[in-house]
Amino acid sequence: MSLTAFLKLVEIRTKIASFTPFLLGNLYLVYHYSKFNKLNFILFFISLLCVDMGTTAVNNYQDYLRAEKKEGYNYEKHNAVVNYNLGKKTVKNIIFILFFLAVVSGLLLYVNSDVIVLMIGVISFIIGILYTSGPVPISRTPFGEIFSGFTMGFFITFLAVYVHNFTSIA
Repeated sequence: MSLTAFLKLVEIRTKIASFTPFLLGNLYLVYHYSKFNKLNFILFFISLLCVDMGTTAVNNYQDYLRAEKKEGYNYEKHNAVVNYNLGKKTVKNIIFILFFLAVVSGLLLYVNSDVIVLMIGVISFIIGILYTSGPVPISRTPFGEIFSGFTMGFFITFLAVYVHNFTSIA
C-alpha cells in the first residue's frame, strides 16, 4: 500500500478535529501550570492519532462493504478502498495495526499515570469503535455528534492536561 493510499484511507486531512483539543489542552497546561511531560505527551499523541486513524479506516471499510453501488456518484474517487483498489485483508491489517498501536501506547500512558487515564481511554476507545461499526453505528444516529463532540471536546482536552501531572517512568 502506498503512503498516498494510506493517508486517503485514514483521511489524514480530518485529523485536525482531534488535534485541536489536544493542542489546546497542552497549550493551556503549559500556560497555566508550566508543566510538560514529554513521554506522556508522545504516548497520548500516538494513541490519539492511531485511534482516530483506525476509526476512520473502519468507517471507510464499512462504507465500502455497505455500498450497494461501487461506481458512479464519484464513489470511486471518495472511498480509498475503491480508489486505490485496496484488498479487504490489507485494510483489516491496517486497522488492526492502528488499534494495536493505540492500545499499547494507551496502556503505557496508563502505567505512567493512573487509573483515570485508563478508564477515560477505554470509554473513548469503545465510543470510537461503536461510532463507526456494529449493526447501527453511532455515527448513523442522531447521537453521533453528541458522543463524538463530548469525547473529542472534553475527554481529549481533559487528558491532554491531566497526563502531565505524573512523573515519567523513563
